[in-house]
Amino acid sequence: MNTRLKILTILFSIAYGILVFDTVVSTFMPAFIAGIEDGWNDAKEDHKNKDKERGSSEIIHCYVQPHEGIYSFPTPVINMKTGLRVFMETNTIKVKIEDAPQLSLGLIIVKVIEFFVSLALLFFLIFIPIQAYKIIRSIHKNIIFDEQNIRRIRRIGYALLIMFGLSLFVATVSTMTARELLSLEDYKIIFTMQDDYGSLMFGLVVLLFAEVLKIATSIKEEQDLTV
Repeated sequence: MNTRLKILTILFSIAYGILVFDTVVSTFMPAFIAGIEDGWNDAKEDHKNKDKERGSSEIIHCYVQPHEGIYSFPTPVINMKTGLRVFMETNTIKVKIEDAPQLSLGLIIVKVIEFFVSLALLFFLIFIPIQAYKIIRSIHKNIIFDEQNIRRIRRIGYALLIMFGLSLFVATVSTMTARELLSLEDYKIIFTMQDDYGSLMFGLVVLLFAEVLKIATSIKEEQDLTV
């Protein structure tokens, strides 16, 4: 087997494993733990104040832009190095709203759908590395120009495109929720997919690679028949 190809497949496996681990540790686990803690605290407060009407807490994660446009720096903060006030701006925020108002019925229904969409995203996060592992295992067995590998690569490409579509839905719901519950003095809540375009581009590249490999496989089969 080509040593360079073997090294590349090993590096790909390591890089993908680090990516998934970092995503789980830095994003999913903190959000999961925070959700459990908030639910537990809300339950305790409801038990203490049985007769008092009380809304639940809501954590909002959204993208924002200054009302005056980018590079307007509307937010004053203290520079601890000098003790002087400086001005800053941000493009993403997390806000915890206590006693959040009740969402509209339509948005509640959409958020229920969002829950199942999130499960689908989790499925594809597991599905893609399984397909990649099967491809890498075939390569290590010196099976490269193979129809099964081409189908696996296509599955990965389509899965990445589907993940982009699902992420688009989740981002839309998150923006709608933020706009219904939150209004900021210096910022407006905006919709953006800047963190998710990678899956779209990578998915298209993977599908392009699958087609190139399909052509190479056909040429190899024709050569084998000629010989």
